[in-house]
Amino acid sequence: MIEKASKMTSSFKAISLIIIVSAFMLGRLSMVEVSTSTFSEVSTFTLTPATVVTSSSPVSQDYQLANDQSYGFFDDVTAENWKINQEIYRGYSPHLNDENPLEYVPGVSKFQIHYLNSPQAFYQCNYEPSFSCPFERRVGRNGNGDGPKWVCDPHRLTRIAAERKKANPERAGCLIYSVGSNGHYEFEVGMQKLLGSDVCEIHIFDFGDFEARMPKGLNLHYHRWGLGKSVEGEIERPEIGNPEEGNQFHSLPQTVKMLGHEEYPAIDIFKIDCEKCEWKTFNDWFASNIPMMTQILVETHGSPAGSVLPFFDGLIDNGYSMFHKEPNIQYARGDCIEFAYIKLHEDFYVTKNEEENEDES
Repeated sequence: MIEKASKMTSSFKAISLIIIVSAFMLGRLSMVEVSTSTFSEVSTFTLTPATVVTSSSPVSQDYQLANDQSYGFFDDVTAENWKINQEIYRGYSPHLNDENPLEYVPGVSKFQIHYLNSPQAFYQCNYEPSFSCPFERRVGRNGNGDGPKWVCDPHRLTRIAAERKKANPERAGCLIYSVGSNGHYEFEVGMQKLLGSDVCEIHIFDFGDFEARMPKGLNLHYHRWGLGKSVEGEIERPEIGNPEEGNQFHSLPQTVKMLGHEEYPAIDIFKIDCEKCEWKTFNDWFASNIPMMTQILVETHGSPAGSVLPFFDGLIDNGYSMFHKEPNIQYARGDCIEFAYIKLHEDFYVTKNEEENEDES
Protein backbone atom coordinates (compact mmCIF):
# COMPACT_ATOMS: atom_id res chain seq x y z
CA MET A 1 0.00 0.00 0.00
CA ILE A 2 2.84 2.37 0.95
CA GLU A 3 4.67 1.46 -2.24
CA LYS A 4 1.54 2.21 -4.27
CA ALA A 5 1.09 5.59 -2.56
CA SER A 6 4.74 6.42 -3.16
CA LYS A 7 4.39 5.67 -6.86
CA MET A 8 1.26 7.82 -7.10
CA THR A 9 3.02 10.66 -5.28
CA SER A 10 5.90 10.46 -7.73
CA SER A 11 3.45 10.54 -10.61
CA PHE A 12 1.74 13.54 -9.10
CA LYS A 13 5.06 15.37 -8.77
CA ALA A 14 5.87 14.60 -12.39
CA ILE A 15 2.52 15.96 -13.52
CA SER A 16 3.06 19.05 -11.37
CA LEU A 17 6.44 19.63 -12.96
CA ILE A 18 4.91 19.38 -16.43
CA ILE A 19 2.26 21.93 -15.47
CA ILE A 20 4.87 24.33 -14.10
CA VAL A 21 7.11 24.09 -17.16
CA SER A 22 4.16 24.49 -19.52
CA ALA A 23 2.93 27.51 -17.61
CA PHE A 24 6.28 29.24 -17.83
CA MET A 25 6.60 28.41 -21.53
CA LEU A 26 3.21 29.95 -22.21
CA GLY A 27 4.02 33.01 -20.12
CA ARG A 28 0.88 32.45 -18.07
CA LEU A 29 2.50 32.43 -14.61
CA SER A 30 5.12 34.57 -12.97
CA MET A 31 5.36 32.48 -9.81
CA VAL A 32 4.23 28.97 -9.00
CA GLU A 33 4.46 27.54 -5.51
CA VAL A 34 4.03 23.79 -5.26
CA SER A 35 3.84 21.91 -1.97
CA THR A 36 3.69 18.13 -2.15
CA SER A 37 4.44 15.65 0.58
CA THR A 38 2.70 12.34 0.85
CA PHE A 39 -0.24 11.16 -1.21
CA SER A 40 -2.55 11.64 1.75
CA GLU A 41 -1.65 15.32 2.16
CA VAL A 42 -3.29 18.15 0.26
CA SER A 43 -1.10 19.50 -2.53
CA THR A 44 -1.33 23.31 -2.73
CA PHE A 45 -0.74 25.51 -5.78
CA THR A 46 -0.47 29.27 -5.54
CA LEU A 47 -0.81 30.80 -9.00
CA THR A 48 0.05 34.43 -9.63
CA PRO A 49 -0.89 35.87 -13.03
CA ALA A 50 2.16 37.05 -14.93
CA THR A 51 2.72 40.66 -15.75
CA VAL A 52 1.98 41.28 -19.43
CA VAL A 53 5.29 41.28 -21.22
CA THR A 54 5.79 44.39 -23.30
CA SER A 55 8.73 45.76 -25.19
CA SER A 56 10.90 48.22 -23.31
CA SER A 57 11.29 50.20 -26.52
CA PRO A 58 9.27 53.43 -26.46
CA VAL A 59 8.35 52.87 -30.10
CA SER A 60 6.16 49.86 -29.31
CA GLN A 61 4.12 51.93 -26.84
CA ASP A 62 3.97 55.05 -29.00
CA TYR A 63 0.53 55.55 -30.54
CA GLN A 64 1.11 59.19 -31.42
CA LEU A 65 2.46 58.60 -34.92
CA ALA A 66 -0.60 56.67 -36.11
CA ASN A 67 -2.92 59.06 -34.30
CA ASP A 68 -1.38 62.12 -35.96
CA GLN A 69 -1.13 60.65 -39.45
CA SER A 70 -4.73 59.38 -39.41
CA TYR A 71 -6.28 62.59 -38.08
CA GLY A 72 -7.02 60.85 -34.78
CA PHE A 73 -8.78 57.84 -36.29
CA PHE A 74 -6.23 55.20 -35.18
CA ASP A 75 -5.46 55.86 -31.51
CA ASP A 76 -4.15 52.42 -30.50
CA VAL A 77 -1.75 51.40 -33.28
CA THR A 78 1.90 51.32 -32.29
CA ALA A 79 4.49 53.25 -34.26
CA GLU A 80 6.17 49.96 -35.06
CA ASN A 81 3.05 48.58 -36.74
CA TRP A 82 2.20 51.89 -38.36
CA LYS A 83 5.60 52.02 -40.01
CA ILE A 84 4.88 48.60 -41.52
CA ASN A 85 1.85 50.17 -43.20
CA GLN A 86 4.11 52.92 -44.50
CA GLU A 87 6.59 50.40 -45.88
CA ILE A 88 3.79 48.54 -47.64
CA TYR A 89 2.58 51.77 -49.20
CA ARG A 90 6.08 52.67 -50.35
CA GLY A 91 6.13 49.47 -52.37
CA TYR A 92 2.74 50.19 -53.92
CA SER A 93 2.33 50.61 -57.66
CA PRO A 94 -1.12 51.60 -58.98
CA HIS A 95 -0.63 50.05 -62.43
CA LEU A 96 0.54 46.78 -63.91
CA ASN A 97 1.82 48.78 -66.89
CA ASP A 98 2.95 52.22 -65.73
CA GLU A 99 3.74 53.29 -69.28
CA ASN A 100 0.23 52.57 -70.56
CA PRO A 101 -2.30 52.05 -67.75
CA LEU A 102 -5.21 52.50 -70.20
CA GLU A 103 -4.15 49.64 -72.45
CA TYR A 104 -7.25 47.55 -71.59
CA VAL A 105 -9.82 50.37 -71.47
CA PRO A 106 -12.59 50.20 -74.09
CA GLY A 107 -12.04 52.83 -76.74
CA VAL A 108 -8.30 52.78 -76.14
CA SER A 109 -7.37 49.12 -76.12
CA LYS A 110 -5.93 47.70 -79.34
CA PHE A 111 -7.17 44.25 -78.43
CA GLN A 112 -10.45 42.81 -79.70
CA ILE A 113 -10.94 40.03 -77.16
CA HIS A 114 -13.14 40.94 -74.18
CA TYR A 115 -10.76 39.99 -71.41
CA LEU A 116 -8.19 42.44 -72.81
CA ASN A 117 -10.68 45.17 -73.75
CA SER A 118 -13.17 45.77 -70.94
CA PRO A 119 -13.63 47.42 -67.54
CA GLN A 120 -12.93 44.03 -65.98
CA ALA A 121 -9.54 43.90 -67.70
CA PHE A 122 -8.70 47.44 -66.61
CA TYR A 123 -9.65 46.87 -62.97
CA GLN A 124 -7.80 43.56 -62.82
CA CYS A 125 -4.57 45.35 -63.78
CA ASN A 126 -4.88 48.68 -61.95
CA TYR A 127 -5.50 50.15 -58.51
CA GLU A 128 -5.30 47.55 -55.77
CA PRO A 129 -5.51 48.24 -52.00
CA SER A 130 -2.46 49.86 -50.45
CA PHE A 131 -3.51 50.02 -46.79
CA SER A 132 -4.92 47.62 -44.19
CA CYS A 133 -7.51 48.37 -41.53
CA PRO A 134 -7.17 45.84 -38.69
CA PHE A 135 -10.90 45.60 -37.97
CA GLU A 136 -12.65 46.42 -41.24
CA ARG A 137 -16.21 45.13 -41.51
CA ARG A 138 -18.72 44.61 -44.28
CA VAL A 139 -21.69 46.51 -42.89
CA GLY A 140 -25.29 45.81 -43.87
CA ARG A 141 -27.67 42.86 -43.66
CA ASN A 142 -25.59 39.98 -42.33
CA GLY A 143 -22.56 41.09 -44.32
CA ASN A 144 -23.48 39.15 -47.45
CA GLY A 145 -25.07 40.03 -50.76
CA ASP A 146 -25.29 43.28 -52.72
CA GLY A 147 -25.75 46.42 -50.65
CA PRO A 148 -23.39 46.14 -47.66
CA LYS A 149 -20.17 48.18 -47.73
CA TRP A 150 -16.67 47.63 -46.37
CA VAL A 151 -15.94 50.12 -43.57
CA CYS A 152 -12.60 50.70 -41.91
CA ASP A 153 -12.84 49.88 -38.19
CA PRO A 154 -16.36 51.26 -37.63
CA HIS A 155 -16.11 50.76 -33.86
CA ARG A 156 -13.70 53.71 -33.71
CA LEU A 157 -16.52 56.07 -34.64
CA THR A 158 -18.11 55.51 -31.22
CA ARG A 159 -15.07 56.99 -29.48
CA ILE A 160 -14.69 59.80 -31.99
CA ALA A 161 -18.37 60.74 -31.75
CA ALA A 162 -18.25 60.79 -27.94
CA GLU A 163 -15.22 63.10 -27.97
CA ARG A 164 -16.91 65.49 -30.38
CA LYS A 165 -20.20 65.49 -28.46
CA LYS A 166 -18.31 66.35 -25.30
CA ALA A 167 -16.69 69.29 -27.08
CA ASN A 168 -19.92 70.42 -28.76
CA PRO A 169 -23.16 68.82 -27.49
CA GLU A 170 -25.24 70.83 -29.98
CA ARG A 171 -24.29 68.88 -33.09
CA ALA A 172 -23.90 65.29 -34.23
CA GLY A 173 -20.73 63.55 -33.15
CA CYS A 174 -20.53 61.55 -36.38
CA LEU A 175 -21.74 62.42 -39.86
CA ILE A 176 -22.43 60.04 -42.76
CA TYR A 177 -23.49 61.02 -46.28
CA SER A 178 -25.02 58.31 -48.45
CA VAL A 179 -25.52 59.26 -52.10
CA GLY A 180 -27.83 56.95 -54.05
CA SER A 181 -30.16 54.48 -52.39
CA ASN A 182 -32.75 53.37 -54.95
CA GLY A 183 -34.94 52.54 -51.98
CA HIS A 184 -32.44 50.16 -50.36
CA TYR A 185 -31.05 50.99 -46.92
CA GLU A 186 -29.04 47.94 -45.90
CA PHE A 187 -25.84 49.86 -45.29
CA GLU A 188 -27.39 52.77 -43.43
CA VAL A 189 -29.47 50.53 -41.17
CA GLY A 190 -26.45 48.31 -40.63
CA MET A 191 -24.33 51.23 -39.43
CA GLN A 192 -26.96 52.32 -36.93
CA LYS A 193 -27.55 48.81 -35.64
CA LEU A 194 -23.81 48.35 -35.24
CA LEU A 195 -23.07 51.62 -33.45
CA GLY A 196 -26.45 52.74 -32.13
CA SER A 197 -28.75 55.40 -33.56
CA ASP A 198 -27.31 58.12 -31.31
CA VAL A 199 -23.74 57.83 -32.65
CA CYS A 200 -23.95 58.80 -36.33
CA GLU A 201 -26.37 61.12 -38.10
CA ILE A 202 -26.96 59.71 -41.58
CA HIS A 203 -28.10 61.78 -44.56
CA ILE A 204 -29.38 59.97 -47.65
CA PHE A 205 -29.54 61.67 -51.06
CA ASP A 206 -31.58 60.36 -53.98
CA PHE A 207 -33.80 62.13 -56.51
CA GLY A 208 -36.18 59.15 -56.49
CA ASP A 209 -39.31 59.01 -54.36
CA PHE A 210 -38.03 56.40 -51.91
CA GLU A 211 -38.52 58.12 -48.58
CA ALA A 212 -41.55 55.99 -47.71
CA ARG A 213 -39.38 52.87 -47.80
CA MET A 214 -36.94 54.26 -45.25
CA PRO A 215 -37.08 52.46 -41.89
CA LYS A 216 -38.60 54.49 -39.08
CA GLY A 217 -37.15 55.17 -35.67
CA LEU A 218 -33.55 55.59 -36.81
CA ASN A 219 -31.37 58.67 -37.12
CA LEU A 220 -31.80 58.77 -40.92
CA HIS A 221 -32.58 61.89 -42.97
CA TYR A 222 -33.79 61.62 -46.57
CA HIS A 223 -33.13 64.40 -49.09
CA ARG A 224 -34.79 64.14 -52.47
CA TRP A 225 -32.06 65.46 -54.68
CA GLY A 226 -29.17 64.02 -56.63
CA LEU A 227 -25.51 64.97 -56.70
CA GLY A 228 -24.36 67.21 -59.53
CA LYS A 229 -21.06 68.73 -60.56
CA SER A 230 -20.08 72.30 -59.75
CA VAL A 231 -19.47 74.27 -62.96
CA GLU A 232 -18.76 77.94 -62.29
CA GLY A 233 -21.68 78.32 -59.93
CA GLU A 234 -24.01 76.13 -62.00
CA ILE A 235 -24.84 72.46 -61.62
CA GLU A 236 -24.09 69.97 -64.34
CA ARG A 237 -26.43 67.02 -64.12
CA PRO A 238 -24.60 63.71 -64.14
CA GLU A 239 -25.18 60.96 -66.66
CA ILE A 240 -27.67 58.78 -64.87
CA GLY A 241 -29.81 57.33 -67.62
CA ASN A 242 -32.96 59.33 -68.36
CA PRO A 243 -34.12 61.12 -65.20
CA GLU A 244 -37.55 62.69 -65.12
CA GLU A 245 -37.97 66.41 -65.69
CA GLY A 246 -37.86 68.48 -62.54
CA ASN A 247 -35.42 66.32 -60.61
CA GLN A 248 -33.33 68.40 -58.24
CA PHE A 249 -29.53 68.30 -58.28
CA HIS A 250 -27.10 70.07 -55.99
CA SER A 251 -23.34 69.98 -55.85
CA LEU A 252 -21.63 68.57 -52.80
CA PRO A 253 -20.51 72.03 -51.57
CA GLN A 254 -24.08 73.29 -51.99
CA THR A 255 -25.42 70.26 -50.14
CA VAL A 256 -23.05 70.78 -47.23
CA LYS A 257 -24.04 74.45 -47.00
CA MET A 258 -27.77 73.73 -47.23
CA LEU A 259 -27.52 71.29 -44.33
CA GLY A 260 -25.36 73.60 -42.22
CA HIS A 261 -22.43 71.22 -42.07
CA GLU A 262 -19.65 73.57 -43.24
CA GLU A 263 -18.05 73.78 -39.79
CA TYR A 264 -18.24 70.09 -38.96
CA PRO A 265 -14.83 68.49 -38.35
CA ALA A 266 -15.46 65.74 -40.90
CA ILE A 267 -17.89 63.77 -42.98
CA ASP A 268 -16.86 60.51 -41.39
CA ILE A 269 -18.16 58.28 -44.17
CA PHE A 270 -19.07 59.37 -47.68
CA LYS A 271 -20.77 56.46 -49.44
CA ILE A 272 -21.69 57.01 -53.08
CA ASP A 273 -23.38 54.67 -55.56
CA CYS A 274 -25.11 56.86 -58.11
CA GLU A 275 -24.77 55.10 -61.48
CA LYS A 276 -21.87 57.03 -63.08
CA CYS A 277 -22.24 60.35 -61.27
CA GLU A 278 -18.92 59.56 -59.57
CA TRP A 279 -17.05 60.43 -62.77
CA LYS A 280 -18.64 63.89 -62.95
CA THR A 281 -18.58 64.89 -59.29
CA PHE A 282 -15.34 63.56 -57.83
CA ASN A 283 -13.43 66.86 -57.93
CA ASP A 284 -16.00 68.34 -55.54
CA TRP A 285 -15.15 65.64 -52.99
CA PHE A 286 -11.87 67.43 -52.29
CA ALA A 287 -13.24 70.98 -52.24
CA SER A 288 -11.81 73.29 -49.60
CA ASN A 289 -15.25 74.53 -48.52
CA ILE A 290 -16.53 71.16 -47.28
CA PRO A 291 -15.45 69.09 -44.25
CA MET A 292 -12.73 66.52 -44.80
CA MET A 293 -14.18 63.13 -45.76
CA THR A 294 -12.50 60.49 -43.59
CA GLN A 295 -13.70 57.46 -45.55
CA ILE A 296 -14.93 57.32 -49.14
CA LEU A 297 -16.88 54.22 -50.17
CA VAL A 298 -17.61 54.38 -53.88
CA GLU A 299 -18.92 52.00 -56.50
CA THR A 300 -17.54 52.79 -59.94
CA HIS A 301 -19.49 52.00 -63.10
CA GLY A 302 -17.46 51.15 -66.18
CA SER A 303 -14.08 52.68 -66.93
CA PRO A 304 -14.52 55.79 -69.12
CA ALA A 305 -11.21 56.53 -70.80
CA GLY A 306 -11.29 60.27 -70.15
CA SER A 307 -12.18 60.03 -66.47
CA VAL A 308 -10.84 56.85 -64.94
CA LEU A 309 -7.21 57.92 -64.40
CA PRO A 310 -8.02 61.46 -63.14
CA PHE A 311 -10.58 59.90 -60.78
CA PHE A 312 -8.27 57.41 -59.09
CA ASP A 313 -5.18 59.61 -59.25
CA GLY A 314 -7.25 62.40 -57.71
CA LEU A 315 -8.01 60.20 -54.71
CA ILE A 316 -4.33 59.31 -54.32
CA ASP A 317 -3.17 62.91 -54.76
CA ASN A 318 -5.59 64.07 -52.08
CA GLY A 319 -4.25 61.68 -49.47
CA TYR A 320 -6.60 58.70 -49.76
CA SER A 321 -5.37 55.13 -49.42
CA MET A 322 -7.47 52.23 -50.64
CA PHE A 323 -8.15 49.59 -47.99
CA HIS A 324 -10.63 47.43 -49.91
CA LYS A 325 -11.63 46.54 -53.47
CA GLU A 326 -14.56 44.31 -54.37
CA PRO A 327 -16.01 43.58 -57.83
CA ASN A 328 -19.76 43.34 -58.23
CA ILE A 329 -19.91 39.94 -59.86
CA GLN A 330 -23.62 39.23 -59.34
CA TYR A 331 -25.20 42.10 -61.26
CA ALA A 332 -22.45 43.80 -63.24
CA ARG A 333 -20.15 40.95 -64.32
CA GLY A 334 -17.24 42.85 -62.80
CA ASP A 335 -17.89 46.09 -64.72
CA CYS A 336 -18.74 47.75 -61.40
CA ILE A 337 -16.27 47.77 -58.52
CA GLU A 338 -16.68 48.75 -54.86
CA PHE A 339 -13.71 50.75 -53.59
CA ALA A 340 -13.08 51.85 -50.01
CA TYR A 341 -10.63 54.63 -49.09
CA ILE A 342 -9.39 56.27 -45.91
CA LYS A 343 -7.86 59.73 -45.60
CA LEU A 344 -4.33 59.88 -44.20
CA HIS A 345 -2.10 62.85 -43.50
CA GLU A 346 0.52 63.81 -46.08
CA ASP A 347 3.26 62.81 -43.62
CA PHE A 348 2.18 59.19 -44.01
CA TYR A 349 3.21 59.34 -47.65
CA VAL A 350 6.68 60.79 -47.05
CA THR A 351 9.22 58.60 -48.84
CA LYS A 352 11.99 56.89 -46.94
CA ASN A 353 14.60 59.19 -48.51
CA GLU A 354 12.63 62.27 -47.50
CA GLU A 355 12.27 60.87 -43.98
CA GLU A 356 16.03 60.26 -43.70
CA ASN A 357 16.81 63.75 -44.99
CA GLU A 358 14.49 65.26 -42.38
CA ASP A 359 16.22 63.26 -39.62
CA GLU A 360 19.66 64.45 -40.77
CA SER A 361 18.58 68.07 -40.80
